[in-house]
Amino acid sequence: MLKGLKKMLCYFSCMALAVTSLVTSPALTLTTQAEATTPESGNIYYIKNKNSGLYLQVENDSASSGANVIQATGTGSLGQRWILEKNSSTGYYRLHPATDMTGGISLDVVNGSSTNGTNIQIWENNGLSAQNFAITAADSNGGYYITTEVSGFASCLDVSGASTKSGANVLEYTKKGSANQIWYFEE
Repeated sequence: MLKGLKKMLCYFSCMALAVTSLVTSPALTLTTQAEATTPESGNIYYIKNKNSGLYLQVENDSASSGANVIQATGTGSLGQRWILEKNSSTGYYRLHPATDMTGGISLDVVNGSSTNGTNIQIWENNGLSAQNFAITAADSNGGYYITTEVSGFASCLDVSGASTKSGANVLEYTKKGSANQIWYFEE
């Protein structure tokens, strides 16, 4: 009888642990559709692509200058969390990956180029226009374009080839209104 009671107690303890881990798992917080919100400086966001439903992410959750930026399945990782900082004098924004909570790294257009297809990466803050972005309304559902200052705000973040695959590259491309250029900010 005591042996059976121990087994039952062990079973219920394991079930409680499993349920607790499911409820608190950060990966599960992104499997439900979070409501898009108006981005505000100082907040941390997940940024989801309209076309793919995938999230803007620093590849391999890196905090190193030169790390590539991709879209990926929502996991809740630090590489998918972005801190929005508004420059009070210009009104433009910097996006800092939560992989570096010091704010010393920013989303960056490689070499400050305005050429279509230029890669997006993270890089040490340098105060240059390659790290400044405007966030402008794109649709009535809370979607936004993230346009680049280096292009005179004519280009924006774009998922390469309108891919819907996790791991697809994010680059700069002339704003044309397509779904792969529209992003939703989620808290």
